[in-house]
Amino acid sequence: MSSEPKRTIYLNNLNDKVSINKLRSNLATLLQPYNPTNIIVAKTLRLKGQAFITFQDVTNAQAAINQLNNKQLFSKSMRASFAHLENDAVLSPKEQQEQYSRRYTGKIERNKVAKLSRGKPGNQRASTKTRKGDAVVEGQREKNNIDVSMWKNLPPNHILLLQNISSTQVSKETIEALFTNFEGFENTRFVKVRNLAFIEFENEEFAKQCLAAMDDTVLKEKFGNDIIFSYAKK
Repeated sequence: MSSEPKRTIYLNNLNDKVSINKLRSNLATLLQPYNPTNIIVAKTLRLKGQAFITFQDVTNAQAAINQLNNKQLFSKSMRASFAHLENDAVLSPKEQQEQYSRRYTGKIERNKVAKLSRGKPGNQRASTKTRKGDAVVEGQREKNNIDVSMWKNLPPNHILLLQNISSTQVSKETIEALFTNFEGFENTRFVKVRNLAFIEFENEEFAKQCLAAMDDTVLKEKFGNDIIFSYAKK
């Protein structure tokens, strides 16, 4: 079952032995006639070989799919489809301004705290460490946001995926107990050493219904705050 038309498309089966910059550059060249506004090529190990590309309108997105689907790039045949969800990068000017304002305000507040700390004797070294620590945390947060966005944008699959399971009380049985009442549920596979689980349904429609109905609060309570629930990669 294909996703509904939208401005963001999903690419997979990219050659993951080619550098990210080279892939992005070649995709930009191929897509130049369709005016892409954002090209995100996955960097993490589990998402390598995939990309999400956003366009100004659905017409250009559809044309790009027609152009790229089954096209050879670096000796591999790409697969292109509409993304499951619209990319987070698609923001209206007002939303962009609000996002900028939040980041700018937060930066001002952090600078104020840093200046106050530097004004106290013996705090300069601690202040430097704090700033470095803040930068690392912020960078990791942005990376995690991109990773979550990519997983949430994967196309429909009859298999769902739970990632970042942090609770030590989780077992195959506790996972099955949560999903067994969903229509079309077939089985689960818990990979404890990788902190993830696969939940299989009879078809994509049943999996879609489960994904839409599952409460994030319940998932976090059972599996931890970093849990990601999405379609599994095909």
